[in-house]
Amino acid sequence: MKKETIWFIISILFLTGTKVSSCSTPKTVPYARVVEMPNENLKNGRILFNNHCATCHPEGLSGVGLAIINKPLPKGLIKFQIRNGIGLMPAFNEEQLSDGQVENIAEYLLYLRKDNSKD
Repeated sequence: MKKETIWFIISILFLTGTKVSSCSTPKTVPYARVVEMPNENLKNGRILFNNHCATCHPEGLSGVGLAIINKPLPKGLIKFQIRNGIGLMPAFNEEQLSDGQVENIAEYLLYLRKDNSKD
């Protein structure tokens, strides 16, 4: 009886150990595409976008918010939406983003759209 109990405990520990080790196997995560920014305004636009917009629109694609790089919106309308919000999207006033910063974000989105259309 004692041998059976010991073998039973060893078997349980072995099976539990293999199950735990399979849970800790790292999963591969698809990498984000690196997009080179040709000028400072686009670099600033990317930083501002990542700080203010990417939570809902990761890489300009859909997330909590809708995808925004697949829509043929002119720059003026993009800037209007940033300032005034739309639907659940909040508005960003001049205290949160300057006119120049809004311009940089709009330029960045247009650049992403152009870059994305190459794929």
